[in-house]
Amino acid sequence: FFSQYTMVCRQFLFLLLVLMITHMQGLDSCGDQPSSSVKCAPKHKKDQGNAAAVNQPRHVVTVANSGFPSVNAVYQQQSARVIPKGFAAVCMQQQWDVQRTWDKLNGGRDWWSADNGSYLYLNVMDGKWWLDEPRG
Repeated sequence: FFSQYTMVCRQFLFLLLVLMITHMQGLDSCGDQPSSSVKCAPKHKKDQGNAAAVNQPRHVVTVANSGFPSVNAVYQQQSARVIPKGFAAVCMQQQWDVQRTWDKLNGGRDWWSADNGSYLYLNVMDGKWWLDEPRG
């Protein structure tokens, strides 16, 4: 019974994470968010690809108490032009074209990265959020 309860709790926390990020995608800046293990905070980051270097609002996602220590981290929003290293490593290991696979699965959307290399993105092929450890 305890292991089933633990799995249900993990699934609930992941669903909560997905709902919070889905909500955040529509925000220009983060407003007051409900208290949870996933929090949003505004972040300004210069877009290196823009010659005018315009400040764009960026969001931060915090994952805590997930049951998987390697994904409990603060995630910074990233441009779709940057491919997560762990994602690229898996593609190369499987002998898939990295850019084509990223474009197909990520669909040109921003994603989130943690300092330890864990990453979070919406997989447009299955419509689900993927939260991956540093090695993919």
